[in-house]
Amino acid sequence: MDRRSAPRAKRIEPHNTPDRQLRQQKKAAAIEMRLRYWTETQIAQQLGVSQMTISRWLAEAFHADEEQVRTLAPSLRAMEAQRQDALARRMLDAVEEQGDTTAAQVLVRLHMLRAKAYGLDVGSPDANILMGPIIVEVPSPTAADERC
Repeated sequence: MDRRSAPRAKRIEPHNTPDRQLRQQKKAAAIEMRLRYWTETQIAQQLGVSQMTISRWLAEAFHADEEQVRTLAPSLRAMEAQRQDALARRMLDAVEEQGDTTAAQVLVRLHMLRAKAYGLDVGSPDANILMGPIIVEVPSPTAADERC
């Protein structure tokens, strides 16, 4: 058996090395930042690690302890709902003021995400009752717009 095909032994770190302590501090900071509405990309840049690492750390943290997940889930859902609401307001403004069709598509996608978060089929009557119908009026171009 040559070296390339030999199974690699997993490196086991002692519990209290400076590297391990620093990593644990960064993980704790990442969770705190996420709860304060930071994006994974922003957290990664601040902590000097990749976005994928942050994503993995957050997944590990929120799935490690079921009681912790149950405790954090409502605040995470509320945080995500606030983020989606703010984005929806900006997109609706863009549709109403500029007739931005991309913004209209984002609004539809947000509607679908919200319905999914509540466990609803987007096309179901229940989803429309909870979320309300999506009605987007795109202003027709004025004579001044057509001259541009």
